Amino acid sequence: MRIPLLQNMLYAVLFCSTMFYSMNQAEAVCEAPDVLIVLDRSCSMGGAKWTNAVNAIKTITNQYKGKLRFGLATFNSSAGVNYGINKCIADGINNQCVPKLQTALNATGPSGGTNLVAAMNTATSHLTSIRNADSVKTRKRSVMFITDGQAGCANSQVSSLFASVGAKTFVIGFGSGVDANCLNNMATAGKTAQSGTRKYYQADNSTELNKAMKAIADASSAEICNNLDDDCDGQIDEGIKRSCSTACGAGQQVCSRGKWGSCSALNPQPEVCDSKDNDCDGKIDEDYANKGKSCSAGTGGCKKTGTYVCKSNKVVCSVVAGTPSAEVCDGKDNDCNGQVDDNLRRACSTKCGKGQQSCTNGKWDACNAPQPQTETCNDKDDDCDGQVDEGVTRECSTICGKGTETCKGGKFVSCDAQKPVAEVCDGKDNDCNGKVDDGVPDKACRGKCGSGTQSCQNGQWDACNVPQPTAETCNGKDDDCNGQTDDGLTKNCRTACGSGQQACNNGAWGTCSAPKPGNEVCDGKDNDCNGKIDDSTSNLCPSGMQCKSGQCKPECLGGECAKGLQCVNGICEGVDPCKDVKCASGSRCSGGKCIDLCFFTSCLDTQKCEKGVCIEDNCYTKGCPNGEKCIDAKCQKDPCTGVNCPADQFCREGTCVDSCFNVTCKSTERCVDGKCTTNPTTSGPCENVTCNSGEVCNNGKCEGTACSKVTCPTGRKCINGVCEHNPCLDVQCPEGVCHIVDGKAQCVDKKQVPEEKPGNTEGNNTGDENPTNTGGENPTNTGGENPNSTGENPQGGGEKAEILDGGIIGGKGNGDKDTTNTPGSERTVGGCGCQVNGTSGQSPFVWMLFAFVLFGLVRRRQN
Repeated sequence: MRIPLLQNMLYAVLFCSTMFYSMNQAEAVCEAPDVLIVLDRSCSMGGAKWTNAVNAIKTITNQYKGKLRFGLATFNSSAGVNYGINKCIADGINNQCVPKLQTALNATGPSGGTNLVAAMNTATSHLTSIRNADSVKTRKRSVMFITDGQAGCANSQVSSLFASVGAKTFVIGFGSGVDANCLNNMATAGKTAQSGTRKYYQADNSTELNKAMKAIADASSAEICNNLDDDCDGQIDEGIKRSCSTACGAGQQVCSRGKWGSCSALNPQPEVCDSKDNDCDGKIDEDYANKGKSCSAGTGGCKKTGTYVCKSNKVVCSVVAGTPSAEVCDGKDNDCNGQVDDNLRRACSTKCGKGQQSCTNGKWDACNAPQPQTETCNDKDDDCDGQVDEGVTRECSTICGKGTETCKGGKFVSCDAQKPVAEVCDGKDNDCNGKVDDGVPDKACRGKCGSGTQSCQNGQWDACNVPQPTAETCNGKDDDCNGQTDDGLTKNCRTACGSGQQACNNGAWGTCSAPKPGNEVCDGKDNDCNGKIDDSTSNLCPSGMQCKSGQCKPECLGGECAKGLQCVNGICEGVDPCKDVKCASGSRCSGGKCIDLCFFTSCLDTQKCEKGVCIEDNCYTKGCPNGEKCIDAKCQKDPCTGVNCPADQFCREGTCVDSCFNVTCKSTERCVDGKCTTNPTTSGPCENVTCNSGEVCNNGKCEGTACSKVTCPTGRKCINGVCEHNPCLDVQCPEGVCHIVDGKAQCVDKKQVPEEKPGNTEGNNTGDENPTNTGGENPTNTGGENPNSTGENPQGGGEKAEILDGGIIGGKGNGDKDTTNTPGSERTVGGCGCQVNGTSGQSPFVWMLFAFVLFGLVRRRQN
């Protein structure tokens, strides 16, 4: 009973297995590929073009019904799926899929524009959803893209579709006017590019369109190696082959159940000596067993060493045994008897006699004849050279060390060891007392800053112990040891009116050269440097006048003005009222009236105004008693009083100094205190440099000077851009003239003084020629020829002042006569550069009275 039951169970299992296998085979028989038709339905596709496209789609879907899972999407300005592949699956690819797709196609028509990008985005979205819902992950998918438009290419969207879904895109350009470049790019991105220049399908009529669609449908349903029946012929992966190759040549691979088989080409084999390329590397017999290894043939001296080589398809040694020969002394078995250099001898001799030599290991042994010996001090020829005791020496010594002595006649004589000598500075123990350089006395030396001594240290003289030069500072000392004190030291300074410089003199900083504020006057300028022009709490003009536009203008009297003027806002305006007015010296015309210059002039407390000129009220103009000098506007004791100097010297600051009058220096030098020193403006990089007027050479370049626009008051001189006390006022040259060099007075020949052009002297420090110790301050007296002229107001010497009435018109200084301690004629001296206007000194009241009378006469004549 159990046997039949068991048989029945086996039959059931066998039947079920067979059915399950058959069902699997049935599923694998036809896994129809997906083809989504994407059709352009823009306005340009209307008429016969649309009819041909619809008929072609119907024809191809009818032909491939049941073999392909079709879907339809159309696009114009936008895109949408008209009949999805999912509906085709639900309706059955062998039943209602194709009829319903064609029904959906009939329900649409051409309109709108062409949006290729929207079409491909719609295709990607739809095929992605189909792929995600498909249980067959290796199913083929394609897009049949039909368009006649060219509005924006979608090749990047085509590439994204292939990358994300693996679907290829076949492109058909329908009709003329398509963008060939765009469609080429889309076909290439869709992995369907055809050979030749045109990569897409071009159809210009219904026949070509049907042909293109058929080619695409065939390609879409073609069998590929994916273990599916892509072409629905009941066979899986049938007849699918592809080319392959190995190093040995070409072959083929066959697809079976979705996998590629092995390549039919031969594989490389190990190389052997057979005249063949066994390893398929293009070379024959290049490698084989024992290749290049060492081998030998023969024995003894006939033995040869070589390597294994391939010859006539056999591996053999590359050498053959040698032929025996007579034995020679070479370390070899020449006669091939197994012994090297056996029983070889030859005659020999030395300087001392005859003998024999034997061969050992390829070399002749020493001759056994008597050999020369080392020469010794024995009065014999030990080395057999015909000389006795030659070159024989031995060591000897003295208190200073060791030496050698020579053999002569069998005895040693003449020791050459060092003997004691006097000690010198050389790092050696010259007197052999065990001490180096001991007792060597110091020696005198001299440096830039004075004299000193040097000591011997370690065989060399150490540095001279004199003081060393340092950077010059404002301390009244010659820090850099160049023979001059505080030379060339300046620093920047400023006032409310601007910037300037200070120069160091005798250890103290001098007066700042920056302009200084003055009292405001009516001149259109900011005299007090407060940033405002012609501003003042007090009236800037005489009574009956107002300051307007830098001039004092008359006020209207009863609303009326003098002839040629008009009353404007209470002021008489019009043509220049001073045009025909002539004023006396010491006054100037303003508003048609001559006004005293001192009305417009503001002087310091230490100054006074004379005819509009500020002149200093100090010793520079008044002079000093005998035995005193005016220095920085103060009378001080003259240090040269009672000092008598030789004819070739002069007194400076109480000391006799050599004169430069008869000293001739090179073009690159200048004379300082009777000696020629380097001139930095004509030597070194400045030696061949010629500068324009107003410039000086500095380190090879022409530059402007600090004194080119500076005018100084009486008793002072511009030094490095600053008005300093004129040192030439303190000396009296026996011969020649006084000339300032680096801030110090020098007595020189007049022809040695550089031409006094701004910027063309040595830093503008040259001073004036002064043969009579006057300082050279003698401005030209121009008088008052221009009563309407107006001086500038640099307020402290910042610019050149106008010269009027025999004085330098400048700021804050009073003119006077200097008759004390100043040999020479009387001269008027100026101040520091205040503004001055040269007109006569009539009282404002007189002019007002004159104007009132004139006004009355005019009114009477009118009546």
